[in-house]
Amino acid sequence: MTNSQIAVREIPQQMSAWDSYTSEDKCFNLSEINGVAGALGTIDNSAANASRGPVKVERATARFDFRDGSPANTDANTYPVVYIQNPDGSQGAKLIDIKLNKMALVNMGKTFYYLKRVSNNGLNDGWNAAGSTNGWALCGAEKPWYTLQTDGSLDQNRPGNYIVDYFAQQKNAGISENFSTYFNYAFFDNDGTLNNGNFNTADQRWYVSEISDVLSNGNPDNWDNNGNKGTYKVWRYLTENVAPGIENQVNGISTAVVFKGKMLASNDLKTDLSTLTEGTAEYRNAKYLNDLINAVNSKDASLGDSYKAPILYSYAGSLYCTWQNVYDAAVSASFSYTTGPDGKIIPDWNRTNSLYKAVFGNGLTGYKLVDSDGKVIYNDGDEKDLDQNSANYCWQMWNQANKPDNGEILAKYKKAVTDAGFTIYQRSEDNREGWGYYCYYYYWNRHNDNGKNGIMGPMEFAVVRNNVYKLAVTHIARLGHPRISQNDPDSPKPDTPDESSDIYFTVDAEVVPWTVRVNDIVFE
Repeated sequence: MTNSQIAVREIPQQMSAWDSYTSEDKCFNLSEINGVAGALGTIDNSAANASRGPVKVERATARFDFRDGSPANTDANTYPVVYIQNPDGSQGAKLIDIKLNKMALVNMGKTFYYLKRVSNNGLNDGWNAAGSTNGWALCGAEKPWYTLQTDGSLDQNRPGNYIVDYFAQQKNAGISENFSTYFNYAFFDNDGTLNNGNFNTADQRWYVSEISDVLSNGNPDNWDNNGNKGTYKVWRYLTENVAPGIENQVNGISTAVVFKGKMLASNDLKTDLSTLTEGTAEYRNAKYLNDLINAVNSKDASLGDSYKAPILYSYAGSLYCTWQNVYDAAVSASFSYTTGPDGKIIPDWNRTNSLYKAVFGNGLTGYKLVDSDGKVIYNDGDEKDLDQNSANYCWQMWNQANKPDNGEILAKYKKAVTDAGFTIYQRSEDNREGWGYYCYYYYWNRHNDNGKNGIMGPMEFAVVRNNVYKLAVTHIARLGHPRISQNDPDSPKPDTPDESSDIYFTVDAEVVPWTVRVNDIVFE
């Protein structure tokens, strides 16, 4: 607890006067009368004396609560994410669920002021100047930047202010390294790199909890906002973390929760291949889907490290199992042909197709069309005709080198593939869920929502003392970030803004001030 307001109290002015207050039974009262009312030497700190009485206090920390916000028709903490696309382009059957199994706190403030400070710009400017124009105040009140109107709209013309963070000056200048100096459970390593593997490291650089443990063992908090929000469980307490100014709300500074999820494929979509004719398009499509489902759901430890198991690639909402299937899909989406009177192939390529460009770049494909006897009847270019910086060419070089798990060839392949917009998912092992394909979702804690998606406002992303942040993941729109940051075309950097117009999952966040509970503590 700390003071929420400055409390002026009178104390004895002479050392000898303290002799009257030397034991628990004869203590000095900071909020009651000391001595006999009206008697000489009496010190009255009671409410009868204007501006005295009970000392107003608030909690020096904040709190995160959590509940399961997954759809009612799914298993706990499970969300439908990837669907089959029908031939007419409409959404078909569900293919992939994401089951959230872990959550981690990152970027918790390492140091905070014991007494709250506020100012107009979030800095300490004017703290020692009488009549400061920066609005600096000790134990000052946080002023809102927006207020909710009766019609549900936001009044965005409020003269708000900032909580002053202990590291406000450093955050205002920008933090790009040595994050552990400023934060517990720093999101980035000290050199500015991101490692989602912090979920599994022995020292657990992030504060990691099993979601099932939080929901089954956490203390309940049954605040439910008119009865429609379900039961929350207390997750943990955390310290204040605020950035001065709008532009300083970035991934290297703001507090976040990282959710880890496992892909689960629908076995209902598997087909008995014995019922189909081998070599037909129907057979190929069914086999591809079976292979994808089997790869995603396999817990076979014999596949070993993630470079031996099938690698998944996500592009524009589609998920592919192995690069060969990416290649085949790009050719299928771009190539058709007719046969001329002389029996020669007349090709028709759409080389502006987005998938073609992502896979083959500005070159040809090297695709070979063969007849029923295996004879090549059409060849779309030799090696000299290929784009040697394309994703496909770099993958071919890596594949021909026997898929090394480190080195320049691997790095070039991953850079080419992610630069083309593909996300790479490699198999890994979780200490509870076992082997599988995992992805990650980053929620930057929202304190003061300005109601404008994609546009940050002041004090929008922060953790402020004496608030309870009640969180629930209510929707997941697509697969999350991969475990390995080099596999991510959109990997966060320390200066990445906290808000983006590209919303890939939704967290319902209710901010409840602890000040709604009266804390008039009488000090005796």
